[in-house]
Amino acid sequence: MLKILSRNFKATVPAILISVSLWAASCSSSPTNLRALAPSETLIYLETNNLGAALRSVFESRPIKESAVKVPDLSVLDGVQAAVAITGFEMQEQKLTEEQSVGKVMPKFALIADTHKWNYQARAFAEAKFGAFVADIYGSEPKLEKSEKAGGSYFAWTAADGRKAFALVIDGLIYFGNDEGLIDHCIAVRKGEGTAFDAKSLHPSAPTDLAYGYISPDGMAQIANVLGVRLAAESTEEGEVRSAIAGILPKLIRGAVKDVHWTTKKKDDKIEDRWEIDMPNEVAAVFAETMTPADGQADASLAALIPASARSATIYNLKTPQVAWRSVVLTAEHLSDPFTARVFSEIGTALFEPYGIGEPEKFLSSIDGRIVTVSLAEDQAAAIVKPSTNGQLQGLLPELDPAAKKQGDAETLDVAVQYTGNLAVVGEKDTVSACVAGGARSDIADVLFAADPGSVSTISKDDAAIKAIASFLGDERTANRANVFSLSRTDFSKSGVVRTTTSDLGFIGQIIAMLSDDN
Repeated sequence: MLKILSRNFKATVPAILISVSLWAASCSSSPTNLRALAPSETLIYLETNNLGAALRSVFESRPIKESAVKVPDLSVLDGVQAAVAITGFEMQEQKLTEEQSVGKVMPKFALIADTHKWNYQARAFAEAKFGAFVADIYGSEPKLEKSEKAGGSYFAWTAADGRKAFALVIDGLIYFGNDEGLIDHCIAVRKGEGTAFDAKSLHPSAPTDLAYGYISPDGMAQIANVLGVRLAAESTEEGEVRSAIAGILPKLIRGAVKDVHWTTKKKDDKIEDRWEIDMPNEVAAVFAETMTPADGQADASLAALIPASARSATIYNLKTPQVAWRSVVLTAEHLSDPFTARVFSEIGTALFEPYGIGEPEKFLSSIDGRIVTVSLAEDQAAAIVKPSTNGQLQGLLPELDPAAKKQGDAETLDVAVQYTGNLAVVGEKDTVSACVAGGARSDIADVLFAADPGSVSTISKDDAAIKAIASFLGDERTANRANVFSLSRTDFSKSGVVRTTTSDLGFIGQIIAMLSDDN
């Protein structure tokens, strides 16, 4: 979900926030309640009360130091407050060639920043830096028109293709966005002539928070529509299947999710991101029961099969995996209709196929509790399980059925299954071979199995994020290789889902990495 959305938004809001690091000099003033400045139509709200501290948590992290990349001076950002209000999305057609074009989803947003600087400094920054951003975003040097509006300095940029961006600077506050009407609404809210965003659903701001985000129920509905369209567009299936994906996913997300809260803070030398996904009571109650964690400690032999080359590993620590999967399918039917549930089940079955599994229900009924998945690369994954039915797995793809195999078939298959002791490994054939081969084991397995995994836990290590951040900073040629570690835990309760991730770079670091031209 994050990656799909970031492709469309990466050149706008996040880049603007980070670029403020080029700006210096300040004057003092008391903190501003940014929530009271956002307009009532806000669907998604993001804020930080100290942009310097938020970015420093990333740029002063262990892997950034090990990479030796040159980072910007962040001291000039201390105390700068910034908020982003997204009020909707629109689809724009972007031509690739004369015959081909793609749909690009753009947010309708307003950035509100209290610089706590003198107004002339804020005005100079807006004119110079935002103009450069508009040129970069729209791919051409924009025409700038300057005027006075609402007692402040107003800027309007127009790109060669007619797209526009706007900024207002008043009393050290900067408003920037891509919709003039939205800027006007923000001005009206500030003057008390418009209705402000109803912030009652938001969590109270805490001094330890580096940043906070909120997605409203209407915001979730719009994101669901965006995801449905994007996933359908990227699907390799036929037109009818694409249409089904585009229609089914939004319906299920709207029915299963009420709103989302995100909070990030420092935790020792790491960054903790907490995602709280609130669900309707009846949906949350079902998952709280069916996603119950398994009793006791996980079998250490499962960890022993995670190879040193593993990029990530996940443990599904469920008491009854078959019941858990069945509850997902039945909830889909409850939220929609039998046809939608059947299509969703078929889509879900397709997710099991890279692991050599053709019938999820049958497979899950043939294993004993926990499942560990291992990934070596994007298309290389396998599952490690303990068979419970005569030591053999059920529900595998037909080509993995020993009775159906023909001489020489094994050499042409992309998937494989191997048994070792009382365990089985099934999935992409090279990953399966790496799991059952002797040799060094992965250090990430020790961390994954040492902690209480909740219902689901994932650990990963990868140097891709550091490479991307180095590229964004223009230092990719000299940057040292450095791995980024991340440990996520997912729990289910009667109010919804809580996913807590402790990592080197945090969600903010992921956003910065996505700003690289390589993504």
